[in-house]
Amino acid sequence: MRKMLLMVMAVLAIAGFSNAATNLLSNSSFESHADDGYGREMPTGYGLWTEGWNWGVIPNTEVITTDARTGSASFQMDGTTSGAAVALTYTLGQLPVGYYHVGGWFKGAGTNSIIGVDMFAPDWSAWYWGDGSSLAGISATEWTYVGFDFQVTDPTVQFNFVVKNTAGSCPAFLVDDVVAVPEPLTLSILALGGLFLRNRK
Repeated sequence: MRKMLLMVMAVLAIAGFSNAATNLLSNSSFESHADDGYGREMPTGYGLWTEGWNWGVIPNTEVITTDARTGSASFQMDGTTSGAAVALTYTLGQLPVGYYHVGGWFKGAGTNSIIGVDMFAPDWSAWYWGDGSSLAGISATEWTYVGFDFQVTDPTVQFNFVVKNTAGSCPAFLVDDVVAVPEPLTLSILALGGLFLRNRK
């Protein structure tokens, strides 16, 4: 009985660890809305697209290949042009049922920089300015981490992670932390199993 319980716990531990360590960046898909007259394509491989929607102004978006914090790619959105409120969307696509965490490092270019962060699904009907299922607004001149947890109950849903800024601000941001987190049920079973083994000693 003890040996069997140890084997079950080992399998659960491996499953939980694997889930926790899964980086979802590789699951991203590249999506372009450039054909609507407002978007601009990003280089393939980043799973990102950008769009400015005020008066047809296309924002100037640069891909910065190095970053002082981690050496990863970061993205500068230039919203200084009148009306060039912009959004940069990271399409995660379909995810297995479970609990996840999404987030990234953000930095505003000035005291007036305001960045909104949304996670939403399954469509684009609630996209503009804070109508997503989760929202975090920041205004900071130093690198600030913003992230939140979400649950996937429908594996057919297309999940999207969007960063937005107001016109007249120039936020730079880095998305480098899109990871799965262990399911509470798995953690609970592991905890109960550990308690059971401890009591049997």
